[in-house]
Amino acid sequence: MNERPPRIEREEELVVQVIACKTEPELVGAYLSARTLDVSATGMKLVLYVPLPEGTRLTVEVKNADHLQIEGEVRWFEAGDIIKAGVMLDELSDSITTWQSIWARSPEAETP
Repeated sequence: MNERPPRIEREEELVVQVIACKTEPELVGAYLSARTLDVSATGMKLVLYVPLPEGTRLTVEVKNADHLQIEGEVRWFEAGDIIKAGVMLDELSDSITTWQSIWARSPEAETP
């Protein structure tokens, strides 16, 4: 059984750019505001203001990390009063190593 990496509750303002969306191609190229609810070494839970379908490919810009840009994919979303989406970060993204080193230095990332 694979264990998920620990998640840290953290709110960060983000800008996401849609780079591919099979079901709603008109979204490709759109820049959207978002914020994190929690983050881990391999993904993040976002609050969005526009629903993005599962499978949508994104570039996520983390403003408080020297504008770090990392690619990922929407794995799930919930559209209710608040639109939430789970994004799995791309292990082949140029910035994944930087993201994981920033995340690992966070005191909350230490497991008991």
